[in-house]
Amino acid sequence: MHSFEIIESDNPKWKEIIKKTDTFDFHHTAYFHKIDTHFPAQLLYFSKDQDFIALPVVIRPIDGSPYYDITSVYGYAGPIFHFSSEEAKNDLISYFKTSFIDYCKEQKIISVFARLHPLIDQKNILQGLGDIVNLNKTVSIDLTLHPEEQRREYRKSLKSELNQLRRKEIFVESTTHPAYINDFIAIYYETMDRVNASANYYFSKEYFYEFLNNDDFDAELLIAKKDQ
Repeated sequence: MHSFEIIESDNPKWKEIIKKTDTFDFHHTAYFHKIDTHFPAQLLYFSKDQDFIALPVVIRPIDGSPYYDITSVYGYAGPIFHFSSEEAKNDLISYFKTSFIDYCKEQKIISVFARLHPLIDQKNILQGLGDIVNLNKTVSIDLTLHPEEQRREYRKSLKSELNQLRRKEIFVESTTHPAYINDFIAIYYETMDRVNASANYYFSKEYFYEFLNNDDFDAELLIAKKDQ
């Protein structure tokens, strides 16, 4: 039997579902939704047996009206899923589309926007619910390849820049040292000042420390150093 469940961001079930998906990114986690928005976040969970579609959303009131809209968290989110067969996939997608429309009507949601993930095949799940528009390009690196294979795919100018850095004895390493984290935060704020960023980009210092030490996904700070 099909079922539809609304899961709040403080519910540990959100994390359990994410771990069962075929593919997910940190943008889909409950933790990221807690720190990256001022509006309520929900995980809409459509399932049948072990198969499911999960859609993380941010609910926003529309000023001056009784209506709401849905957006995605800043970054690449969109639906994530697990299907045991092609038949189960088609069946659940059909249920998802009908149930999601009913949910929007019941909750007075009149607009839905999602930034889809460039490395997860999500279009077939959302096909027919609205327009899907390709905007800009992203660059991905297959980290399962040997480093030498990865480097062969770099553009010529990038290879030249990397060689220059090696000759200057610039080293990159991962660090958890508070001094380096504070340096990074200071540089980040300087950058936001330089580009005249809006206030919502000025995350607190606690935000960065929590991000690096959260339990939902692995995060690390990489620094480039002139001297060891």
